[in-house]
Amino acid sequence: MTVSSITRQLAEAVLAVRLGCTPRQRLLLELLRLLPLYTQIGNVAIWDTAYHDAMPAEDDTSEVGRLIYAIYDFTTVPFYGAFQPVEILGAYVSICTFLRGSGVECPKVARFTEL
Repeated sequence: MTVSSITRQLAEAVLAVRLGCTPRQRLLLELLRLLPLYTQIGNVAIWDTAYHDAMPAEDDTSEVGRLIYAIYDFTTVPFYGAFQPVEILGAYVSICTFLRGSGVECPKVARFTEL
């Protein structure tokens, strides 16, 4: 399983259970959903720039905001340094515990193979 495809699925899961998103939250979730395309073209740097450009000036401390930030934090674990599947899986298990606390289900993943 790839990190980018799980990121898309997690963003879609948040959208499915949290219908009252602000326009900015919706944009950030859509950017998370688009990560697989950026990965396919081999340029996650422009995705990361777009994501940061869309972030609010103040931290979004709402429930949806915290879910979005958690997904982003998980997603960027493999951005810097060597791809470490065990570390990424550990981060995934951690984020899933957090997401489930808000009613967001996570797909089962045995291992991550690439970004």
